[in-house]
Amino acid sequence: PDTTLHVRDKAAAIRQKAEAAAQATAAASVPQGQREPQQQSRGSAQEADAAATARNEAPQTEAVKLPEEMSSLSSLYWKAHWKSSERCLINWVPVPEGLAGQGLPIHPGVKRGVLPNGMRYVILKNAMPPQRFEAHIELHVGSIDEEPHEQGIAHMMEHVCFLGSRKRERLIGTGSRSNALTDFQHTIYHIHAPVKLEDGRGMFLPALEALHEIAFVPEMLPHRIEKERKAVLAEMQQVNDMEYRIETWTLSGLHETNKLGSQFPIGKEEQIKAWQQKDLRAFHEKW
Repeated sequence: PDTTLHVRDKAAAIRQKAEAAAQATAAASVPQGQREPQQQSRGSAQEADAAATARNEAPQTEAVKLPEEMSSLSSLYWKAHWKSSERCLINWVPVPEGLAGQGLPIHPGVKRGVLPNGMRYVILKNAMPPQRFEAHIELHVGSIDEEPHEQGIAHMMEHVCFLGSRKRERLIGTGSRSNALTDFQHTIYHIHAPVKLEDGRGMFLPALEALHEIAFVPEMLPHRIEKERKAVLAEMQQVNDMEYRIETWTLSGLHETNKLGSQFPIGKEEQIKAWQQKDLRAFHEKW
């Protein structure tokens, strides 16, 4: 509140100063013979001083130039807050010696390991939501791993592998949810499911088998490829709004020397229209 009043008072003072300068300039521009007789007889010395002051302060133009502060009244509020913030001193806690070389603390409930095939796993028990679990598989492959003629193929692979999985389709109707995403460096598939169904069947194995099929043994049938090609092209049109264009323009400037500035996950339209099954299989086998 104090800051707001200070700004209002300052703005009012500036306006009064501008009005006084305008009135003085107008009075000085009226010829001496056209002034009213009463005004000529009173305060001639004060009028002369006011006219001289107006000539010095106001520029010699037809329109009276407002004080420079008037041109940025909208910034007065922020200037006042900035002045207030300058009075705040921040004393940062000194960094302990050797902290930079230490690793992040390990969560006591996390279990990590490596399977015989080299696949790393992480397990963390969560109480909420009760009687449900989430299974994620993260592949370290994204749009920056694509060749110049493969721009967008990682994203299209995500569509074809995920939506073409028959084992994933069998989870429909069991209370499970699943989704996938592709970014610059990752392709992630995840399934959220109940621990057990009402008939007592467990859902751990079906969910993991679905993720295995999606990531390692996808069918990539021709009709599924054509269907997902249309879906990817439609998604390309859907995301191409002003916010997306600003984001890609910003990334292009920040990462002009690497692939993050040019190879966006959505890909290139002309390349997406041309890929066939052999192209998708080649990319899958490579990674």
